[in-house]
Order: sequence, then C-alpha cells, then structure tokens
Amino acid sequence: MNIAHFHLAMAHLPVVLIPLATLLLGIAWIKNNSSIRFTAYGILISAALIGTFVFLSGEPTEEFLEAIITIPHQAIKAHEEAAEMAFASFLVTGVLAIGAVLFKKSPKIEKNISFLVLVSAILSSFLLLMTANLGGYIRHTELSQSTQSQ
Repeated sequence: MNIAHFHLAMAHLPVVLIPLATLLLGIAWIKNNSSIRFTAYGILISAALIGTFVFLSGEPTEEFLEAIITIPHQAIKAHEEAAEMAFASFLVTGVLAIGAVLFKKSPKIEKNISFLVLVSAILSSFLLLMTANLGGYIRHTELSQSTQSQ
C-alpha cells in the first residue's frame, strides 16, 4: 500500500463517520438519551483521530501523485484548501466531544457541551463532504465535465 492508497482508503472514514455521529447526536438530543450521546462522542473522537492521519497524509500523497501522473493543480489546490478548513473543524469537534466525555459526572454541563458538539459536527460534516467532493475532481475528470454541461 502506498501513501496515495492509504490517503484514499482512509479519507472515506471521517466522511462517513462524522455525519453518522452527527445524526446519532441529533437523535440523542430528541430522545434525551445519554447512551446515544456518548456513543456519538466516541465516534467523533475516533473520526477526528483518523482524520488527522488522513490530513497529514495529504501533502505526501500530492507529491507522490505529481511524480507519477499529471494532475490538475487547481483541483488539488481547491481540495487542499477545503481540507484545511475541514481539518480545523473536525479537530474542534473532537476536542469538544472529549470535553463532553470529561464532564460525564456533571450531566448539565455535559448536555450544554453536547449542543456545541452537535453544531460543530454539523459544520464538520458539511466541510468534509465538500472536501471529499473536491477530492473527486482530482482523478475523476468526468465530474467536472458533467457540471459544465448542465
């Protein structure tokens, strides 16, 4: 497995896990269920850790691909800039989730933090989906062609 393979394979995990955890956190809020909330926190923390490795593998992946194929620089730049915003967002989400877990013994504080986690997770989900979409333009030129024809 080379760095590009690692980056592509692992990049899908936060893109799926963070929206899933966001959905769970929303359900936990509606049902006032702390078990579901803490499950969502665990998923968010795990996804933030995985996402950190994915983000850190981005630059080496770019260098690897540039050495073996011609890739559209604008597509890489757009993906990279979106990834920086997504990275910052899901790190904040992960830290907030850790904070909520640390306040498990203080349910009122934990519940207040969980609202911040939910808002941050919604933003992270959006930014990750945007980043993933832009990443698709790097190797899937048919995506940009279909958008132009519409």
